[in-house]
Amino acid sequence: MFAKTEDNSGRTPFPEHAAAEPDPITQSLLNQSLRQQLMQLNSAEIPLSERLQQLRQSFASLTRHLITGTQVAYKELLQLHEQAYEQAMMSLQQARLAEEVLTNQFVHAHGLVLSPLNCSRTIKDVSRIGAFGLGLHQLIGQQLENQSSIHILYPACGPFAPLLLPLLSSYQAEGLYSAEQIQVTLIDIHSGATQALKQLVDDLGLQDFVRSVVTADACFYEPSAAVDILLLEASHHGFSREAHFSIAKQLLPSLKPEGAMVPSRITVKAALVKGQQEFVEQWRESNVDQPLQLSADALADRIELGDIWRLDRHSILDTQVLTLADGQQVAGCNTLAIPADRDDLAQRVLVIYSEFDTFGDGRLDQYLSGITHPRPDLSVCIDFVPRSSRPDDLLLKAGDSIAFFYRLTGLTGFMPLKAGG
Repeated sequence: MFAKTEDNSGRTPFPEHAAAEPDPITQSLLNQSLRQQLMQLNSAEIPLSERLQQLRQSFASLTRHLITGTQVAYKELLQLHEQAYEQAMMSLQQARLAEEVLTNQFVHAHGLVLSPLNCSRTIKDVSRIGAFGLGLHQLIGQQLENQSSIHILYPACGPFAPLLLPLLSSYQAEGLYSAEQIQVTLIDIHSGATQALKQLVDDLGLQDFVRSVVTADACFYEPSAAVDILLLEASHHGFSREAHFSIAKQLLPSLKPEGAMVPSRITVKAALVKGQQEFVEQWRESNVDQPLQLSADALADRIELGDIWRLDRHSILDTQVLTLADGQQVAGCNTLAIPADRDDLAQRVLVIYSEFDTFGDGRLDQYLSGITHPRPDLSVCIDFVPRSSRPDDLLLKAGDSIAFFYRLTGLTGFMPLKAGG
């Protein structure tokens, strides 16, 4: 799963997710675009009615087990998500996006904006769709016990709105909730994403549920009326790169007092790990038909430092944002202590990881999803000095404390500093 990488700098081994090659992200997106065009050649022979039927069945199948309470094996879920992805990609092709729009991604004021093509893969994330779907389903049921209708706001939804549209498809297929009970506003900053999303909503026959599809920067969007549920997930692993916090801070004031946010809480944690054990050894016997789970040996070998940040409705609104002299903005987080009684810290790397409590029984733990994989920070050097130094190296020693700040401008992410130094 991960390749071991070593150099002569004295740094701990760390995972490499891609081989060294020119602009691998762009190349990957272009390859995916070519696959999509080849898929179109196959789908051109499928009658429209059959394509729409297959699409609607595939989306409804992703969350049907959540609302019926049936058990589905993980291997079967993998197959269902792959089928839904293939069907959704056929719908995406019908939106006729130019390739430069389909593959365009950029960094704006508050984080990375992924291309529609890159966002499309989220629907294949079985655990993410399951955890958010379960939490959202339980919240919707709870809210509709007390009122006849609710309004859901879903910013940064991408071209497939994958945390919500499968659930609406299941509701429609099972006759559980109607468009009179649930209304949705979908928002994305990328015009290609909203163009594709409108096509998908039409293809799924969910037009009556969707109040509007809006092309806008959610960091500055102001809803015209209060909302019952804010559904948001805009983050890479290590709670980095995207604008989740800034979007939440902008939109939470529009949430009704009795409303709720999904996820209800995100906990970001720090640990010191041995790279070889964490990223290589524990995965040698992993089964692709089972979700990844941290092994007992790797867990026992870790040094958990504690919570960097806990984000919920109230803590996000209460967070004070600092504007620095050059206009950069940061938020202050927790300060964590490095143990003073360990003699193996030079062989360890700092990792940052997120855990999501969506709502009720919905939970997404580390390694279950791409957004909860631990993210190594190789700039932190504890009890060693690297042979090849970098401008952002942070030299620490046993017994020091690390103060964490969260960068809100450009590519978001955590900035560790030596506390008091």
